[in-house]
Order: sequence, then structure tokens, then C-alpha cells
Amino acid sequence: MKEDKWIGFIIIAFSAFMYYQADLLPPPLFGTLGAAMFPKIVLALLFLAGGGLILQCLVKERRGTVEAKTTLAKKVEKINKGLIDYEWVILSFFCFFCYVLLMDFFGYLPSTLIFVPSLMWLIGPRTKGSLWVIVITTLIMTFGLYHGFTTFFDIFLPEGRFF
Repeated sequence: MKEDKWIGFIIIAFSAFMYYQADLLPPPLFGTLGAAMFPKIVLALLFLAGGGLILQCLVKERRGTVEAKTTLAKKVEKINKGLIDYEWVILSFFCFFCYVLLMDFFGYLPSTLIFVPSLMWLIGPRTKGSLWVIVITTLIMTFGLYHGFTTFFDIFLPEGRFF
């Protein structure tokens, strides 16, 4: 449970730093919301989730459910088991990191049309029927978000260096 508490602190620090960085986004050109509104909402919720995780760990520690100290071999085994348990989460974060890098070069539309179906195929069921669901969901989500942000919110999504 100690590890969860540290993860909560890391989440709070990350969300506070990124919230500050969201203030550095340019002011809105046409609308009143601006590009910083959505990230600030998400980061505020992330901040609250990190605080909830810390609070949950403190309550469990107070109730005495924290495990006794283990030997080094048991700790290494626990870390290896944790990596195996969270391999899909780690792989998803790596894919998201690559998506952010791709977005800088290719822009929102091409990068999202690559990222979303790849991640859905990677962590979802791999059947012939799911292929159609992946394609339809990708197209509706990508172009729907693009149209919504550019039309309703007057927020320009990344164009990329090549497109």
C-alpha cells in the first residue's frame, strides 16, 4: 500500500505542474473558453484522484492492513509480479507517448487515425467482428472530436509539421 501512496503523490505533483503549464497556452482567439479549459478540468480531476488514493492508503494504514516488512527476494518477486500485472497499462502509456510524438509531426487527424485503432486492437478482442467496431469507432470518434473542437469550441487542433 505504500507504493500506492507514493503514486498518489506523483499524480498530484504531475497534475499540479501540468495545470500550471496549461496556463501558458495561448488565450482564445474567437471563443471564451480557450484551449486551456479542457486540460484544466481533466487535471483537476486527476489531482482529486491522486488525493483520494493517498487518503485511501492512509485509512488502510490506520486500520492496520499494511503488510509486515518482507525480505529482499519477496520484494523483487512482488515488483516482477506487478510489472506482469500492469504490462498492458505500461504498454498503453508507451503507445500514448508515441501518439504525442506523432501528433507533433503529422498533426491530430493522421496521428489519431493510427493511434486509436492500434490501441483498440492491442488491448481489445481480436476477432473479425471487432475489426469493424474498431474502424467505425475510430472514424466516428476522430472526425467527431475534430469537428466538435473546430466548429463548436473554435479550438484548432495540432496541424503537424508535415501536413
